[in-house]
Amino acid sequence: MKNSYSIVVIAYNQSAWIEDAVKAVLQQDCDPIEIVLSDDCSTDDTFTKMTALAQGYDGPHTVVLNRNPVNLGLAGHVNRTYDLASGDVIISVAGDDICYPNRASRTIEAFETGDPLLVFSQARVETFDGQERPRTYQKGALYSAYDLTSVAVSMELYLGATAAWHKDMFRKYGPIAYPECYEDLIFGFRAALEDRVSCINEDLLLYRVGNGLTNSTTRSSSREENSEKRIRLLQRMISVLEQRYQDARTFGLDETHPVCRALRVLRDRTEMRLSYYRGNRRRHIRTPARLTRALLSEWLRDVRKR
Repeated sequence: MKNSYSIVVIAYNQSAWIEDAVKAVLQQDCDPIEIVLSDDCSTDDTFTKMTALAQGYDGPHTVVLNRNPVNLGLAGHVNRTYDLASGDVIISVAGDDICYPNRASRTIEAFETGDPLLVFSQARVETFDGQERPRTYQKGALYSAYDLTSVAVSMELYLGATAAWHKDMFRKYGPIAYPECYEDLIFGFRAALEDRVSCINEDLLLYRVGNGLTNSTTRSSSREENSEKRIRLLQRMISVLEQRYQDARTFGLDETHPVCRALRVLRDRTEMRLSYYRGNRRRHIRTPARLTRALLSEWLRDVRKR
């Protein structure tokens, strides 16, 4: 094989679901592979359960245990996998999802027969009590034909829970610099920059919803709660756009390139929206029409508590 592979289970406070997730990984039907079970300093017994499963395992795969001494957060934990995993390719698994037995073998096949930096797939979506849910993730930009500018400004690229990525993305672009970022929004853009994206059009995972973070626009219970949610979301968007801009420049795009221009424009608009809650509007006064539209849009969201 041209690559070596590691499965990395990333967990934090997922005691109720971690055993199912780890058992599914240990039952992968591929040739022997490294499996890293990594806990981000959980405050519950997630790591205890991971340890018990690792110690009781006598199958063909090699199991490595890790517990971060301090909580790194999602982006920090993803960055840490670069050092934890010995493989060239990291097959990422969340601590509350269930891989189908052929997930690793199909992912390896995609990397070995092509030259992707990122491989992702379809997934069955269920709530934690087993109710099937629509596959809304399929509206992500990378599930259909795309242009790079559209990818650059999209906040939905692919279902991150199904992803595997090559370490060359870390080597060229470095770790994720902004802790607020979700890794799928960064790795998806990097792989699109390189035109090395591969989608396996079959279900390789049971993706369970209702426990993790969400960018949903459902109505909040109060304007205060909505304001806090919107501030977090807008800050995250700005971080994603800043990281993407840095990556675009690292790739070699000039600051006048349409992708770089689109990223700057959306970043400025997002900062204007954030100024509705923060009050720091003077820096945007050079574009009063844009500022007015941004403030009006956020005011309407605020009133509607969305």
